[in-house]
Amino acid sequence: MNSLAIPLAVLCPLVLASVCLSLAVWFYATSSSSAAARQTKTLREQLESELQVIRSGLDAVGAEIRDIEVPPPVNVIPAAPRSGLNLGKRSQALRMHRRGEPPAQIAATLEVPVQEVELLIKVHRIVISKI
Repeated sequence: MNSLAIPLAVLCPLVLASVCLSLAVWFYATSSSSAAARQTKTLREQLESELQVIRSGLDAVGAEIRDIEVPPPVNVIPAAPRSGLNLGKRSQALRMHRRGEPPAQIAATLEVPVQEVELLIKVHRIVISKI
């Protein structure tokens, strides 16, 4: 029996030390896990509060953009079309044309577009040619 007593005497403290070391490692891992969970929870709460602030800021900016994009309707009453050549201007333009003045000068003198003067002269030529 003496032959078994010595190895058992050496193995028992080693097994006891291994069990104690395992329990210490397990306790350390559990406490570290709890601390990590607490830290994760506080970080998540901070991020959620910052995210809420950002969302409210985005909502405010979105409302401002909607207000800018929709301008109030403006009622514009179109002006009545003006007649460029009334009877007096027509007769004066035809007199100036008979005197040999160019359409650009006639338009500048009477303050009417050149195209109207040119059209008046063309219509006058057509009417005269049919007579």
